[in-house]
Amino acid sequence: MGTELTPDSELMWALERAVALNLQDYVAAFRRVVPEVDAACIKVAHGVAAFTGLDSPLTTVKGTGAQISTRDLEEIESFFRDHHAPSVTIESAPWLNEESKALLVDRGYGVAGQENV
Repeated sequence: MGTELTPDSELMWALERAVALNLQDYVAAFRRVVPEVDAACIKVAHGVAAFTGLDSPLTTVKGTGAQISTRDLEEIESFFRDHHAPSVTIESAPWLNEESKALLVDRGYGVAGQENV
């Protein structure tokens, strides 16, 4: 592709859209296969928040891009509260901006791990 991967690059946004769409498609498939789990997702912060069960690794947020606002975070937290999730997992790429990182830290979020593939 040759495009530089920066927080505002076209490639970054393409990757984030693909990750969010993948999660959204997963939730739709999961709902068909396991209808007894009240799987759901919403579009938020340019990405997707998904609930696929309390113990599911895909009860998460993906595809937010470089910024998460206070309003986005409130919407995310409300979505997970509505599904009785005891915690919120937000998977963010390394280009999350400093303002968003500070917001998450101020709200009690912490880094749980890092994935390089």
